[in-house]
Amino acid sequence: MTLKTRIYLLCSFLLVGCNQPKEKVETQMTEINNPILPGYFADPSLVQYEGKFYLYATVDPWGADFLPCWVSEDFRNWTFHRLNWPTKAACTSALSHKNMVWAPSVIQKGDMFYMYVSVGSEVWCGKAAHPLGPWENVLGDKPMISFDTTRYY
Repeated sequence: MTLKTRIYLLCSFLLVGCNQPKEKVETQMTEINNPILPGYFADPSLVQYEGKFYLYATVDPWGADFLPCWVSEDFRNWTFHRLNWPTKAACTSALSHKNMVWAPSVIQKGDMFYMYVSVGSEVWCGKAAHPLGPWENVLGDKPMISFDTTRYY
């Protein structure tokens, strides 16, 4: 038997040995739902401040005219708070049309909190001394970033 034939036979035996029957694993389908909050929400942003968690999120589908916030100390029991800002009424320009408030992002810098939120193709920025507010728009009645094809960001 030639060396080439021996190598082919060895490889064949190795390949056949790799083909062992797999164990059957029983899986059970479970219902997937939101275990933290009632309802359906997207785009969460979480801030921890003075021992509490503040959760901001988009009301789905496609946002709402306000932005909700939930507060928890144990990550199990949540209390709903409706923020004074951003609202559709406070974050409206000629370009926002019928679009709603969505996709919040909240950060803490120093002793202030900053929220960046989308309304249509615009980004608005608010600030507050506490995660629940009161919030105010940093630029008054103007968005921080607006859909403008003549301007580069």
